[in-house]
Amino acid sequence: MSKEYVNPNSLFPSLPHGFSQVVIATGRKLVFISGQTAWDTRKNIVGGDSVLEQARQAFRNLEKAMEAAGGTLKDVVALRIYVVDYQAESGTAVGIALREFFLRRIRRQVTGSAFRRWQIQNF
Repeated sequence: MSKEYVNPNSLFPSLPHGFSQVVIATGRKLVFISGQTAWDTRKNIVGGDSVLEQARQAFRNLEKAMEAAGGTLKDVVALRIYVVDYQAESGTAVGIALREFFLRRIRRQVTGSAFRRWQIQNF
């Protein structure tokens, strides 16, 4: 699937925050992945009470799901993230995991629909 990243001057500069304002995806295959959690294959929670470790496990699960569909994290167009009992520290932890899986690993920009749901500090 090819993607075109659009960041119009009429919107605020989002690239420093890790996302593009608009992504135009073209191709023949759309994949919708169910919500991924911090569960391992035996439904054990990975990471205990650590939101960071739980987020990392959820992103590892997302990566495996994408691979099963014939894609990679580079093909992700949008994310929706929910955090139970959200607190500011949770946003920071999820932001760290997002950077690890989406910015450092693939060096590409994904749409910020998930990132804008909260104001993640230092993302």
